[in-house]
Amino acid sequence: MCMWLAGLVLKLVMAVQDTVRALSTKVLVAFLRSSLAASLVRLIMDKFGVTGVRNAWYDPSKVTDHVIQGYTKPLRSKGWETALLEYTISMITDTSPKSRVPVSKRLSEISCPGSIICFF
Repeated sequence: MCMWLAGLVLKLVMAVQDTVRALSTKVLVAFLRSSLAASLVRLIMDKFGVTGVRNAWYDPSKVTDHVIQGYTKPLRSKGWETALLEYTISMITDTSPKSRVPVSKRLSEISCPGSIICFF
């Protein structure tokens, strides 16, 4: 009887945990798709984008304007912040990443011009 009750309580706790996880994911996705999130991403990149590139470089004194322009050029594209947020959403909501074919093996499927951004 005690083991049965413990199993029942465990199942209940796991169900509550799954519900909370699903709801928090939905709330986070809704926020990331809001105009406020896009504005925050733009603001953060405008304020700290160049500093981030300089700090990420092995020797910040060797970062030239040409390098800065190269790293910040995609940020001048229309809708870049929305694309970044949608990528983030897909990573958050992806429930089976192990069963997917790696992007590196699917690059030949791309049929239009585009930028490939890798996050490690």
